[in-house]
Amino acid sequence: MASPFKVTEFDSGRYITNVTAGKFNGDSTTDLATMDLLSTQIGILPGDGTGKFSIGSYTSTGEFPLRL
Repeated sequence: MASPFKVTEFDSGRYITNVTAGKFNGDSTTDLATMDLLSTQIGILPGDGTGKFSIGSYTSTGEFPLRL
C-alpha cells in the first residue's frame, strides 16, 4: 500500500544516529538537527512551519559528536 505522505529525502550523512526537533535557526518554526556518528558535523534542516523541511546546513563540532 502506498504511503499517503509525500516523502522527500535529504543527504544528511551516512551514519545518522540521532535526530531531534527544536528551534535552532532563530525563527519561530521547528527545525530538525541530525548527527552523523562517523563525522565531525551536525546538520540543521530548517522547517517551514507546515511540516516540511528544506536542505540544511552543516556545522563542525570539532570532534566526533556523542549526542544532540
